[in-house]
Amino acid sequence: MAIMHQPYRCIQYHLLESPFLQSTLSLLHVQVFEEDRKGRWNFVVYNRIVVF
Repeated sequence: MAIMHQPYRCIQYHLLESPFLQSTLSLLHVQVFEEDRKGRWNFVVYNRIVVF
């Protein structure tokens, strides 16, 4: 799992492994969090799975 920080935004992603996938395919699970004015991290309604 890796975490990338940008101003007011945190992007967290990790590779999902599945025995049903071919070895040439991977799934990248991306979650984006935004920091509000009070310093709390809110989950942005955006949960994307990318096949590459």
